[in-house]
Amino acid sequence: MLNTTEVIVPPSNWEPLDIAILVFFSLCLLFGLPANLSSLHFFRTTYRSARGNRAYFGNIYTVISLTDLLICALLVPMIQALAVGKYSEHAFFRNSTFCKGWFVSWSIVQMLAVLLVAMLCISRLVLLVWPFHKLLPTPYSALIPLL
Repeated sequence: MLNTTEVIVPPSNWEPLDIAILVFFSLCLLFGLPANLSSLHFFRTTYRSARGNRAYFGNIYTVISLTDLLICALLVPMIQALAVGKYSEHAFFRNSTFCKGWFVSWSIVQMLAVLLVAMLCISRLVLLVWPFHKLLPTPYSALIPLL
């Protein structure tokens, strides 16, 4: 019978893959934070739409940038777990409450990112079919994905 208090250590040939994932996540964080902060600044201050749909598309792009920032922030515990070792006492994921909360946050943010891209594609399709249609020109259009 398996003792549940024992830590099962994976084979040592997984270490190169862990290092590759660590480097990939670190690069995503390193480039993702400044890029999404600059895009957030752009869409909140200087974005102009050609057909007067500035509010709708500006808000959608802003929420997409914020979602990508949250994804970058949620990478930090994974980077930390890969850097110090998954079975270290100092890993965030050793705390079961944190682990469950992180999983729920990660799942919600990933689904929100897909939903926002789908909304963007559908709104572009609407503008291709009806080029002079105004799409919810209110500043509250960013709240649509949250409903």
